[in-house]
Amino acid sequence: MSLRARQKIRAPRRGLNTNKTDDFETNWEGLSTSLKKIHTKDASNLSFEQLYRNAYNIVLMMRGDELYERVKKLEQEWLDTEVQKRVTAAISSILLQAKDQAEIQDQENERRDTGEKFLNVLREAWEDHQISMGMITDVLMYMVWLRADVPD
Repeated sequence: MSLRARQKIRAPRRGLNTNKTDDFETNWEGLSTSLKKIHTKDASNLSFEQLYRNAYNIVLMMRGDELYERVKKLEQEWLDTEVQKRVTAAISSILLQAKDQAEIQDQENERRDTGEKFLNVLREAWEDHQISMGMITDVLMYMVWLRADVPD
């Protein structure tokens, strides 16, 4: 064999120089940023193929359970902060005041309007949640199936 044949350039072997924790964190960072954009209705520029690939790579690393826990935590934080803040702000003191019957009747129209505004905010929050969860499900829906098929 000639010297030239021995110096042939070869592609690096996959996985030899990669740190699985760094790969997980890189994939999760991209995924979590995108999930937040979905919640804020800023998903028009997202590549769902890339999001799916990030989640798929995490599952291939055998880190599906951690992916689940992180998504669960992200969703809980979103609901506890943003959604709860929005819904709570729509609760007016007039809805909470329990006064005598005569005063309640005097404020009936105001209470009705305030109640309708609150219910509209609650309905909008629910609809936003449904849309966001649908999009997130589209990204993550095969993760359980993939995890079951990944060889040990």
